[in-house]
Amino acid sequence: MVTPRDSIVIPDLGRPLLAISGIGLGEARSHIRWAATPADTAILSPHREYAPESEMQLYYEIYGLAPRAPFQASVIVSDRRGSRVGRSRLKFTFTEESQGDITRIRRALRLVGLRHGEYWLEVAVKGQDGQQVHTSKSFTINTVAQ
Repeated sequence: MVTPRDSIVIPDLGRPLLAISGIGLGEARSHIRWAATPADTAILSPHREYAPESEMQLYYEIYGLAPRAPFQASVIVSDRRGSRVGRSRLKFTFTEESQGDITRIRRALRLVGLRHGEYWLEVAVKGQDGQQVHTSKSFTINTVAQ
């Protein structure tokens, strides 16, 4: 008696896994500067409170992409309902090429139309091979923040 051969798929463990750092938040008036490299400085703030219509600075890093590999990133701001994510308020998506082993991203996000309250900021990244990662951080819009 001959039994049919079976097979299993073994993932390529030599392939780098896509990963993302946490999100650093800041604002232009912050005096905290972090030099990710001698030529790249991120503006950070220990506070997570912003005035309505202000401009939030974002910084995060992406790992595991081949040099010049295309990727898509989305930045989404949603209502925060306790530990749950509520309705999406702002979203933008962009496509870029990686910078190499570490891709450093700095973005400015104008907090237009957000009222006093708590929000989630999520960054989602999708690599060309379909791998996806995301990270999030909460922040507050405070109508009395200066």
